[in-house]
Amino acid sequence: MPTVSASLKCSQRTPTSAPAKLAGLTGSFRATFGGSLGLPDSGLAVKLEWDSVEPVKILSGTIVHMGDYLYGRLEYPDGKCTLRESWFPPTRRGSIVLQTNATSSVDYTVALAIATPDYGLFTWERKIADIEKQTSPASLALEAAASHMTTLTHGQAPNNVCLDFLQLGRQLWASETSLVQISPHFKDILSSEFAEGTSSIADLSIKAAEHISYEFGDSDAETDAVDLASSREKDHQKPLAPFKRIPINDVPYSTYLAVLIWAQTSHITFAPLLSTFRRPGVDDAAASGARQDAVRALAETKSPLLPVPVSPKSVYRLADYLSLAPLKKLALNNLVSQLKPEIAAYELYSDVACGYDDVRDAVLEYVVEHWSEVKVSAATRAVEAAARELPLGAASTAMLLARRLTSK
Repeated sequence: MPTVSASLKCSQRTPTSAPAKLAGLTGSFRATFGGSLGLPDSGLAVKLEWDSVEPVKILSGTIVHMGDYLYGRLEYPDGKCTLRESWFPPTRRGSIVLQTNATSSVDYTVALAIATPDYGLFTWERKIADIEKQTSPASLALEAAASHMTTLTHGQAPNNVCLDFLQLGRQLWASETSLVQISPHFKDILSSEFAEGTSSIADLSIKAAEHISYEFGDSDAETDAVDLASSREKDHQKPLAPFKRIPINDVPYSTYLAVLIWAQTSHITFAPLLSTFRRPGVDDAAASGARQDAVRALAETKSPLLPVPVSPKSVYRLADYLSLAPLKKLALNNLVSQLKPEIAAYELYSDVACGYDDVRDAVLEYVVEHWSEVKVSAATRAVEAAARELPLGAASTAMLLARRLTSK
């Protein structure tokens, strides 16, 4: 969101300022002191004038009238004009009078600042463009392909490899050819002399573990748990032909499914971060429940055949494991796009950020840039209070943060 600004000075001695230009706008602006306006009761008002200025789209802006006194500069509350999303200026030639109740001043300054939208579109235009993009023929074709590929993962035919999720009692099916093309990890494991490289008719896990746990705190694991308890759970079918079995014990089912579909169709939907729902006075169970409600609502806007929305952190970890560099970048970009000052501390000291340098560095960059807001957030206070419970690597992250802030 580009921002441009200009300051125009006038006074009783020099009633009219020198013309000023704003980057990206044609024409010029100038400020005129109230005593020369020729208006009744103009007092100490200042008029901002413009000429031959082609109106542009803006998201926001301010015009502020200030007085320069011997003891410093004073911003007049009644001399401020706030601009909202609109065209500015409203006409190619015109003026705005900024009135103030001040009694006297030597010099006056009019500060003008406007923020123009990225891509030259208003917020509502961007929303319409996004909707049109999502419903474009190419997007619909992509979703149709992803839906078709998803249905193929639920049964053996025409597949010959089973990813068996031991903690969940669930399976995903794929062909060996497609898996080998997706990642060198599958090529290595499926061509090995270990059990995974041998075809047989093996028994599959059918019962979920009583307590499901992963090395990393994983919000997609909660999605799996909710999905298991839903009425959509399918009956298990005994395989009829030999197949290769890959036991999965440390990655959620929903994450793996989303990554396999992305690898074949480039389709993936990311879920909101759990930290988005953490607030003072809200316990972890309530935050998790709120996130699941949001994931469910997001999923309901898509085809029921598509994979559910998944955590960018979960996807990043699996993409790293499978050497899928483009997906790692996509997941990391989504994670950064969800950061806000009020949750950044949670993410900086999360187990994923402490375990993966690229994630840590990306979140650290955001925290340093927004430190004035991050340092006073409830998340920062919560992290400080739980310092003894932070993941391994948190101390190193804290030292990096201190170093960056010192050199800022």
